[in-house]
Amino acid sequence: MESKDLVTFKPEIIKMVDAKIFSTFTDEHLTAVLSFLRISSSMTVPDIVSAFKVQKIIKSDSTVYRYVQKLIDNDLVTKSGKRITSVTPEEIRSETLYSRTARVFVDKSSIPDFDETPSGKPCFICNLSAQLLQQLFPKNTLSAECFSKIISKIEHNRIKLFTQLVENADQKVLDQFDDISFEQVKEIINLTGWIAALKTIDLDAELTNCTKSKQ
Repeated sequence: MESKDLVTFKPEIIKMVDAKIFSTFTDEHLTAVLSFLRISSSMTVPDIVSAFKVQKIIKSDSTVYRYVQKLIDNDLVTKSGKRITSVTPEEIRSETLYSRTARVFVDKSSIPDFDETPSGKPCFICNLSAQLLQQLFPKNTLSAECFSKIISKIEHNRIKLFTQLVENADQKVLDQFDDISFEQVKEIINLTGWIAALKTIDLDAELTNCTKSKQ
């Protein structure tokens, strides 16, 4: 038998999902399916059944289809094409291929909100951080409001810059994402994104502009 995969879907690099959907990752069966699809970008239900079998876990086609459908309902997986198999010269078989909707998923609730409160005051985290950093400016007063604006600007750029870095990365770098956990992905986003964002501003100058001489 000769088979050919016709894939018509290209996943996003990063997809932001809300906390309710991200709770899907606590289900070991659904997480396993997402992991299989991270390694093999497009798979049929029988492919996923075989992947479970390699791990010495027996799953029926109907059970795996139920897992896949739940992931589709949460917009984490989608139908991505067809596998066409020539069984005989007269018989052609078609199977649905499934893919992740993104290479990397990020929990929206894991992204800190450094924006000002509705009343225009700096967020609690920024306010307390500014008080701690005040020690670095013994002769000046660090404005929590100004500091909050700097951090908010950095945070808004972080995911965008990380996405650009991933999009421009070579395949050897991208392939390494297939071997790490969702928690490690989040840590990489935080570290890489913040460093990339910090390179876009002169942080020392920005902080200095947020200070004024003590009277």
